[in-house]
Amino acid sequence: MATFFFDDITPAQALAFNATNDVLVFTKPTLTAAQISVSFVPFTVNSPDLIILNGDGRSITFSDPGGFRAISTTGGSAAIFPDSSLLYAGTTGDDNVTGTAGADGLYGGLGNDTLNGGAGDDLLQGNQGDDVLNGGDGDDVIYGGRDNDTINVGAGSNPGVLQFAQGNLGDDSITGGSGSDLLLGGQGNDTIVGSGGNDYMLGNLGDDTIVGGAGNDTIGGQEGNDNLTGGGGADSLDGGAGADTIVAGSGADIIDAGDGNDTVNAGDGANTVNLGAGNDSLVAGSGADLIDTGSGTNVVDAGGGANTVTGGVGNDSITAGAGSDNISGGGGDDTIAAGAGDNTISGGAGADTISTGAGSDSISGGDGDDTINSGSGADTIDGGAGANRITLTGSGSVTTGAGADSIDGSAAGGNLTISAGAGSDTVASAAGNDSINLGDGDDTLVDTGGSNTVSGGAGADNITTGAGADSIDGGEGANIINAGAGANTVVTGSGTDSITTGNGNDSVSAGGGNDTINTGGTTAGGVDIINGGAGDDVISFTGRAAASGGDGADSIDGSGSADDNIIDGGSGADTLVGGTGGDSITGAAGDDTIDGGDGADSIDGGEGLNTIAGGDGADTIVAGSGADTIDGGNGADSISGGGGANSLSGGAGTDTIVGGSGNDTIEGGTGRDVMSGGSGTDVFVIGAGDSGVGGLATIDAINDWTSADRIEFGDAAGSGTNYAEATAADFAAAVTAAEALMDGTVIYVAVAIGSDVVVFYDDGGNGTADESVLLVGKTLADIGETNIL
Repeated sequence: MATFFFDDITPAQALAFNATNDVLVFTKPTLTAAQISVSFVPFTVNSPDLIILNGDGRSITFSDPGGFRAISTTGGSAAIFPDSSLLYAGTTGDDNVTGTAGADGLYGGLGNDTLNGGAGDDLLQGNQGDDVLNGGDGDDVIYGGRDNDTINVGAGSNPGVLQFAQGNLGDDSITGGSGSDLLLGGQGNDTIVGSGGNDYMLGNLGDDTIVGGAGNDTIGGQEGNDNLTGGGGADSLDGGAGADTIVAGSGADIIDAGDGNDTVNAGDGANTVNLGAGNDSLVAGSGADLIDTGSGTNVVDAGGGANTVTGGVGNDSITAGAGSDNISGGGGDDTIAAGAGDNTISGGAGADTISTGAGSDSISGGDGDDTINSGSGADTIDGGAGANRITLTGSGSVTTGAGADSIDGSAAGGNLTISAGAGSDTVASAAGNDSINLGDGDDTLVDTGGSNTVSGGAGADNITTGAGADSIDGGEGANIINAGAGANTVVTGSGTDSITTGNGNDSVSAGGGNDTINTGGTTAGGVDIINGGAGDDVISFTGRAAASGGDGADSIDGSGSADDNIIDGGSGADTLVGGTGGDSITGAAGDDTIDGGDGADSIDGGEGLNTIAGGDGADTIVAGSGADTIDGGNGADSISGGGGANSLSGGAGTDTIVGGSGNDTIEGGTGRDVMSGGSGTDVFVIGAGDSGVGGLATIDAINDWTSADRIEFGDAAGSGTNYAEATAADFAAAVTAAEALMDGTVIYVAVAIGSDVVVFYDDGGNGTADESVLLVGKTLADIGETNIL
C-alpha cells in the first residue's frame, strides 16, 4: 500500500493509482468539489453509491465519466470504500473522527482534532491544532502536524512491522503501543514513551523527554537538552548534542552521552557507556559496566560492579565501588578512587591522584607527578615517570621511575618491596620485612622496624632503619647509614660514608672512602665485624668487635668496650685504641699509634714507626720491624721490639721485654722486669724506683747483656772515679760490698755474684745503693765504666 498527499488531482493523474492498495490524502484546509476529483481504474462500488456522512449537505459522489469512476468531495467529508476503509479530510473546527476496521486515511485539518484510527492499517495526520491521534490496532502511520499533539500508537497487527509516529513541529506527547514502534519527536520539546516492544525513539530538534518501555529500545535525543530514560530491556541510549540527562533502566544498556555536559545514571545493569565530548557526570549501579569517559572533564561514580573505565584527555574524577575494577585515567589530571576489590588502575599521562581500598590492586601512575594512596591489600604499584607521592597502608610492591618520588610505607601493615628508581627519593617503611632498592639519586630512607634488605644505589643516600636484622648496601656515594638494633649487615662503596649501628651483632664493610663507623653493643657471645676498607676511616664501637681499618690512615677506638676485641689497623698510619677488655691489636704496615687500654691486650705494631701503649693489664706487645715506641703500662706485660731501633717501656708490673735486632732503648719500669736487648746495641734504662735492691728475685734482669750494651741510671757516664767493681758470695753481701765502695764519688758498683753480675747505683751519692740490675750469666769482664750512661 502507498500513501499520497494532494491539494487536488485530475482524472488523468489518477490513472497511476490503485483503488485497493493506495491511500490518497488531500491537504488543503478548505476543500470544494472542484478541488477534489479522483478517478480510479474501474472498480465495483457496492450499493448504495451515495453515502451521506454528516447532515450539512457535504457528500462524496461517484460518477463514471469516460468509463472511469470519479470521487468528488468538499472539506469535512469522508468516503467509505467497499473494503470498509475510510478517507477523511478535516475542517477548520475541532474534528473527532474514528476510522473503520479498514485501512483509513484521516486528516485533521485546522482545529484541535481527535483522530482514532481503529483496527486497520491507518494513516493519521493532525495538521494544524493540538490534536489527539490514536492509532488503534493496525499497522499505523501517524503524523502529528504543526502544533502540540498527543499521539498514542496502537498494538499493531503484524509483529514484524514497526508502528510509525512522528510529532513534527509542536511539543508533542508520543506513546508507543505494545508492539515495536518507530517514534520521532520532530522539532518541538517532545515527550516520547515506549511500551512493551523493541522501540526506536528519536527526539530530533527540541529538549525532549524519552522513556523506554519493557523492550530492547533504541533511544536518541539528537539535538537539544534531552532527558532519556531506559526501561526494562537492553536499551541503547544516545544523548546527541546538548546537555542531556540519561537514566538507564534495569537492563544491560548501551549509552552514548554525545556532545554537551551530560548527566548519566547508568542503573544496575551491565552497561556500556561512552560519555562523549562534554563535561559529563555519571553514576553507575551494581552492574559490571564498560565506561569510556570521552574527551571532557568528567565525574564518574562507576558503582559496585566489576567495571572497566577508560578516561579521556580531560581531568576526570572516577570513583568505583567494591568490585574488581579496571580503570585507566587517560591523559588528564585525573582523580581515581577505587573500592575494596582487586583493581587494576592506570593513571595515564597527567598528574593523577589514585586511591584504592582493601583489595590486592595493580596501580600504574603513568607519566606525570602522581599521588597514589593504596589501601590495606597486597598492592603492586608502578609510579611511572614524574615526581610521585605514594602512600601504602597494606603490603605489596612499589616501582618508581627517574623522578624525585616520595614513598610512605610508615603505616604499612605488611611486607613491602620498593624499587625507587633514579631520582632523589624519600622512602619510609614500617615494621615489616621489606626489600627496598633506592636506586640512583640522593635518597632518604626511614624505616621503623623489621628485617629489611636495602640497596642504596649510586647516590648520596641517608638510610635509617629500626630494630631488626637489616641487610644494607649503601652503594656508591657519600652515604649516611643509621641501622637500628639487631644483627645488621652494612656494605658501602667508594664514597665517604657515615655508618652507625645499634645494639646487635653487626657486620659492616665500608668500602673505599674515608668512612666513619660507629657500632653499638652486642648480645652475649656476639661480635661486630667491622671492615673500614680503603680510605682514612674513623671507627668506634662499644660492644665486642673485630675491627679492621684496611688501607689508609685509620682511627679505631674501642675504648668504650669492656669486651675482648680484635683490632687490625691495616696498612697506613693508624691510631688504634683498645678498651678495658683483653684486646688483640695489630697495627700492620704504617706508622701506627696504639693504646691497648685496660685489660690483658695482645698488641702487634707491625711494620712502621709505631707508638704503642699497652695500658693497664698484662699486655703482649710486638713492635714489628720499625723504630717503635712502646709503653706497656700497668700490668705484667710481654713486649717484643722486633727489628727496629725501638723505645720499649714496660711500665708498672712484672714485664718481659725483648728488644729484637735493632738498637733498642728498654725501660722495664716499676716491678721486677726481665729484659733482653736482642742483637743490637741496646740501652737499658733503670729509672728511680724501677728496680730497687730487694734481692735477685725482685730486681730487674737483663738476659742477653753484651759488652756493646749500655745501662742508664740517669746520671753522667761512669769513669774510673765513679765506677768500681767487687765480688760477693750472695746478694746481701753484694749490697754490703757495693755500699762500702760508694763514697759519694763512686756511685756505680758492679758486683760479681757467682755466674752473674749485679750493677748497683747510688742515686743520692750518700753511700747507699738505691737501684740495681742483674746481668744474667755475665762476669765483670763483660761490663765496665763505658757501659754506664
